[in-house]
Amino acid sequence: MNRYQIQRIIRELVDEELDEVSTTAAEPGYSTPYAFAGNKETNKKKRKEVAQQSGMSVVDKDPDPEAGKLTEGRYSDWRNNESLTARQKIGRAIREVNQKLTEIEEMVQMNKRLKVEAGVQPTHYWKRTNKALYKMEAKLNRISSTLRDMRS
Repeated sequence: MNRYQIQRIIRELVDEELDEVSTTAAEPGYSTPYAFAGNKETNKKKRKEVAQQSGMSVVDKDPDPEAGKLTEGRYSDWRNNESLTARQKIGRAIREVNQKLTEIEEMVQMNKRLKVEAGVQPTHYWKRTNKALYKMEAKLNRISSTLRDMRS
């Protein structure tokens, strides 16, 4: 028996086994009743009943799908919003930025530690990684300059 005959026999056996394998046999199904019921009005009452029986509740879709997306008028809308004073807006924004920067700092520290432990040299980074590092450094310098301007 030569190599090609052995390969053909193995392929046939693998194909037979794969035909008999079922990847969904052990799946219990979805735990959210009527998850794919559709949007028809006739289904609303039934979905509400089933949701209540399961200890869940039906929620409406997001009334404003554009909320949170960047738009050109974002700054002026934010500035003209009278629910908060300018001082409150600045304070809350700085607090949020500080929280996000703390998360970023932790992530960078973890990757620095991994780099040292794994012995990865900067020359072994992907080309994109080095470019991204330079861009982040420049962005952080711009942010630092802006923060100094805000303090004065």
